[in-house]
Amino acid sequence: MKPQDVTKPSLETSSEAFLERFLPGTAPSILRLRKRVAQLNSPRNSGLVTGILILGESGVGKNHLGRVFAGHRRWLEIRNSTVENPGLDAPLGAFTEYFDEILLPALPDALIESELFGFRKGAFTDAKGDRPGLLGGLAGGSKLKDVLLDEIGDASQALQTKLLQVLDQRKFRPVGSREDFETSARLIMATNRNLRALVKEGKFREDLFWRMKGFVVTVPPLREQPENIEAIAGNIVQEISARIPGTEERLLLNADDIQWAKSYRWPGNVRELRDTINRWFVEEGKLPLRQLVDSPEGPAAPSADAATLIAGLVQARLQTAMRQKQTMGGLMELVKEFEREVKRAANAWYRDANPSDEALQRLFPGKKPDSLRNKLNAWRRR
Repeated sequence: MKPQDVTKPSLETSSEAFLERFLPGTAPSILRLRKRVAQLNSPRNSGLVTGILILGESGVGKNHLGRVFAGHRRWLEIRNSTVENPGLDAPLGAFTEYFDEILLPALPDALIESELFGFRKGAFTDAKGDRPGLLGGLAGGSKLKDVLLDEIGDASQALQTKLLQVLDQRKFRPVGSREDFETSARLIMATNRNLRALVKEGKFREDLFWRMKGFVVTVPPLREQPENIEAIAGNIVQEISARIPGTEERLLLNADDIQWAKSYRWPGNVRELRDTINRWFVEEGKLPLRQLVDSPEGPAAPSADAATLIAGLVQARLQTAMRQKQTMGGLMELVKEFEREVKRAANAWYRDANPSDEALQRLFPGKKPDSLRNKLNAWRRR
């Protein structure tokens, strides 16, 4: 009898390939991180892991890791199914259709609860009808499988109490409802705060803290993984190149840039590296990274004229479409394409800057901060 053939999973369908694509590097800390994601996302453990706590310094990529958790989970579902697989060349966003996130400090409690739990008609003045929240419930409920609560350390006491019920019983109550609903969504919570210290100060519920500590993942700072910087920078270059047609082959970090990046401590972590590479793209790769770091260790990058930059992006988009014989549609389609990018950029700024009411009023005089927050939140949901 011939030995049974065992088909080895291809690189395109393996779990490891996905995680190496979006969590690149060979440092022991990253290898452990990838192993932990694979373990918590294992179909065997799907009913056991209802909440994940992501810890790490500011800028290390906690939100990115939350998206990787959701994207990898989706990858496991579709890799051997009949569902169209975008493939590993696709961006992470191609795998996060069942994921959403809320930046807790950016929204008042009432709006957070409406977004997360939904509301019944008449629950408040503008509640013209029932609306399901991100956790589902009510008719036409959400199909989300992962919800990221960013900066969970800043959650109010009232919200902490409701989140404890979600984690303990998988139940929640929409605003204005007398009925509890069950959710199948997994909560991913992220913070750079010391939760244990907040518990001692009476600012964070101890029972919620212990419930959240069941499955903890810590993202290492960039200074502790210099051997991974080249791979991480390469991913960032690839992501930015995909948004600016025609740059894939023209702009590549050179050996001097990579060597310097490995020696720099990156106090702002991956966020600082991403911002620096973004400036490098604006300068068309003509300046070394060390000159673009906005810190005491290097001069700030010269500011680019926004109108000139946008004009260049539009021209590059049209030229690429001509070269590849693409159909753009009407001129308004081109406008809408860049309008979407502007909205994404505004939300990225809002998430990172976490502006106060005073800052929003200074930037947008005559506009109410709550109105501005609602508008940004509406853009994010589309």
